Amino acid sequence: MATLEHATRVATLLESYRELVAELRAELEGLGAGHAGLVGEKVAHALRAPVATELISAGGNDVLELTARTARMAETFTPSAASTATSLAHHITILLLQQIDLAWWSDAEDIEDSAALEDSDAFVDMHDWRREGRIKFSFSLASDRLVPRARNYAIRHWFPDWAPGTPGPSTAMARPEMVRLLNSLAIEFSHRAGPEVPPLWVNCITRSVADQCRLQELGFAAHLPSAHCRGWAADLEVAWFARFGAERTLVEMLNWYGDQGVLNAIDEGQIWHISPNPAAIDEWRV
Repeated sequence: MATLEHATRVATLLESYRELVAELRAELEGLGAGHAGLVGEKVAHALRAPVATELISAGGNDVLELTARTARMAETFTPSAASTATSLAHHITILLLQQIDLAWWSDAEDIEDSAALEDSDAFVDMHDWRREGRIKFSFSLASDRLVPRARNYAIRHWFPDWAPGTPGPSTAMARPEMVRLLNSLAIEFSHRAGPEVPPLWVNCITRSVADQCRLQELGFAAHLPSAHCRGWAADLEVAWFARFGAERTLVEMLNWYGDQGVLNAIDEGQIWHISPNPAAIDEWRV
């Protein structure tokens, strides 16, 4: 857990940092396509602001390296199914807002690979919890095997009301605090949306660094470092709930928790990314 001094320091930066990122996105959206150099200049100018420098540094990242990364993104970004971002400005916004996760969880160690995850006693198997009736949300693990992949394809194309048909978590291992948090959100969403709406659907929780690198190789927008690789983030299906008239309900709920400072809630398009504030996590500990 981060020290009280570190947590207090980060808390004082959040509102101003989010405002800076929102203003930057509006500027970048106004540029339109074909202005990679100007995009880089505007990002560099924004990240020189003391609030940005301090928050990014609190997460253990280097501002110059992050600026260079956004410049590379500006040169190479193309909207695709591998990225839920709707535009380059959106893509950069997601990266910058995820710096809040890293500032919150700067003292958490990265999970390098599946062996490190399996050896850790800080994680539980969600399959076991589901068999015991302790999971209130839905999830379906990603798979490289032909039959599960064919099943996901069939769901997407012929039975879209059954499930989103997205790949799902790469592992069933998750921190118990994250499972309890997601259970709490699932119960509240069910109350808000009504019993006819499917349960909250979780696309991703824990990923190892190796998982994240593999996704990058496949062309997905999988940033490193990431709170997913520390066990402190989750991706929730949101757009799919428009089929049931419940997308706005879910968005309003996530925004409320974001406004309260309980979550860092990021609109990534089809999905929303969430990471809990360490100051609030005790609510979901045993």
